[in-house]
Amino acid sequence: KTVSIKSGIYLVVEHTEALELQGEPMPTLRLQRLPQAGDNEKALLWVNPAQGYVPVRIRMEERDGDVMDLSLKS
Repeated sequence: KTVSIKSGIYLVVEHTEALELQGEPMPTLRLQRLPQAGDNEKALLWVNPAQGYVPVRIRMEERDGDVMDLSLKS
């Protein structure tokens, strides 16, 4: 399933995934931003449906290998 969050930005719902956050498993949906012309990065987003789809993890991967990975702490 593909969803649009803003004009020109599309996310694909890849699958459900249980993330280990704060020592507890958390059910999430894993989304990937569809690349646009000229994009040099891959964007992944995990959201928790039980908490109103709040983002619990964001991962950005650059083509040169740089990575930014953010996770919910509390």
